[in-house]
Amino acid sequence: MTITHKTTADGCVEIIVTKDGFTEIGWVSSMHLTTGKELQLLRAIERKAAITFKDISQLEEEAM
Repeated sequence: MTITHKTTADGCVEIIVTKDGFTEIGWVSSMHLTTGKELQLLRAIERKAAITFKDISQLEEEAM
C-alpha cells in the first residue's frame, strides 16, 4: 500500500491511496485531517476489491 500527500495550489492536501492495483484520491483542507481521509479511502478500496473478487469468482464458476 502506498499513501501520497500533495499540497494543492489552494492549500488543500491531496491524498492518494493505492493498494492491490486500486487507487482512490481525496482532498482535505488541513494536514490534521489526513489520517481520517486515508482510512476512508482505504475502506473504499477494500470495498471495490471485494466486489471485484466476487465478480471474478462468479465468472470463473460460470466458465466451468
